Amino acid sequence: MKTRTQLLLLCALLPAVLAGAADTDVDVFLLAGQDGARGDGSIYELPDRSILFNPNVMLYHSANLTSGQSPRQWTTLRPASFSTNNFGPEISFGNLMAELYPDRQIAIIKHAAAPTDLGGHWNPGASTSDAGRFGPEFVTFIQTVESGIDSLIAQGHTPVIRAMLWQQGEWDSLNASFG
Repeated sequence: MKTRTQLLLLCALLPAVLAGAADTDVDVFLLAGQDGARGDGSIYELPDRSILFNPNVMLYHSANLTSGQSPRQWTTLRPASFSTNNFGPEISFGNLMAELYPDRQIAIIKHAAAPTDLGGHWNPGASTSDAGRFGPEFVTFIQTVESGIDSLIAQGHTPVIRAMLWQQGEWDSLNASFG
């Protein structure tokens, strides 16, 4: 319920953001995080599996996620998780964006990994001079975003990053330094 509320709040704010969008723009949403973002939902528990694939939404994901398509290539919206039997927030978010903005081109760039922690795996450093201290998942996320954006540009699109969605997992609750 909490995730749905957060998703609806984000969607309520998007009309103002998208109002100035040009027709050639591709609205890019970054999706990252720990285990919840990776996706633990079972496709077999869905009453309607047709929502798993949407040709009106583009998806680009990192190599550690499985979608049935090659990673780091644009494809249509589909589950991108640790297995082809699971899905994550890309499905509900992507379908909702397509429903709310049918005249916009929606694209999602996703990287998620579990189990990971914020202080180590996702460490963004304090500045670009901290590059040697960046966490490996942060580095993979940045590389995935950059290659996804470059690919859109190479295809003649004008990508515009509209928002970033982060889904936190429970791994850091085990870390005493955060308590």
